Amino acid sequence: MEDYINMAFQAFQQNMQDGMSPEDAAQAAVSTASEAAVAAGWPEVVVQTGADGAMNFFFEQVNDGMPHEEAFNQAANEGMQQAGDAMGDDMPDMDQIASDAFNEAMQNGASPEEAAAAAIEAVSQAGADAGIPAEVMQAGISAAEEAFNEAMEGGMSAEEALSAALEAGGNAANEMAAQTGYEMPDAGDGGEGIDLDAVGDQAFNEAMANGATPEEAAEAAFDAIREAGEEAGFPPEVLDAGIAAGQEAFAEALANGDSPEGAFGTAIDAASTAANAVEGNMEQGDPNAGQGQGDPNAGDPNAAGGQPGGDPNAAGGQPGGDPNAAGGQPGGDPN
Repeated sequence: MEDYINMAFQAFQQNMQDGMSPEDAAQAAVSTASEAAVAAGWPEVVVQTGADGAMNFFFEQVNDGMPHEEAFNQAANEGMQQAGDAMGDDMPDMDQIASDAFNEAMQNGASPEEAAAAAIEAVSQAGADAGIPAEVMQAGISAAEEAFNEAMEGGMSAEEALSAALEAGGNAANEMAAQTGYEMPDAGDGGEGIDLDAVGDQAFNEAMANGATPEEAAEAAFDAIREAGEEAGFPPEVLDAGIAAGQEAFAEALANGDSPEGAFGTAIDAASTAANAVEGNMEQGDPNAGQGQGDPNAGDPNAAGGQPGGDPNAAGGQPGGDPNAAGGQPGGDPN
């Protein structure tokens, strides 16, 4: 894919050589890169956000006395960052989508290969709906398929193969997107962060694959979520509330006859709901935030959701904002 930052900078230099004023040269160069990005499949509204951000930054720096060429170089990078942040706000959690589709298929009696195909189909649809370019999606999906097949042939469990596939797919998609100058943000936010849903899923699946009981696997998952959440800076109240709600939901689901995977999915949903509620109260300055209804520790582990300073509805929490899974998005810096 094209490197839009380099494309814009080269166009700027050429425009200046052709006699344009610095301001006109900058605008024309941004338009050139923006048109190419839209043609490649990046959402037009996201590209426009980046273009507007680049031009505003350019004029600000020039007004502060920065040389035009240096100002434009920095502006191009700033535009990419703002575009990525804009797309990250609505970015689906590809890892979670793939895991959900895979687990549902397995629960319904599908073979690991059939479940993987269902996961790929779900991710493909989510990526198309989110406006992720087909080239980025295909890079991630191809790498994920290859990694899954190799893992299965190497004797890994289906869950371990899925984890390997998600990691490989995310890396490949991110690398493809990075060729454009973008750094892909996490689901539900722009910039850098961590997907606590994926952390929990991976820990749960690994524990189950290693012979743990469902209860032990859930405990390992919530421990991993807490550790990752603390390192990422999530408020303790949010983590406590989400984990408590998740643990309760998991135990109830198992008692009602749900499968371990289904019960853990229910737990993640409950954790998100509780966490987001507490985080919302905290953002509104509610002095009772964290006390919850019936749970004095209410908070959010983004064991499936909330994020400090981010979108509390995101599927994977992250303070400030990557698809990791087989998807990509412009801006942010385009897993």
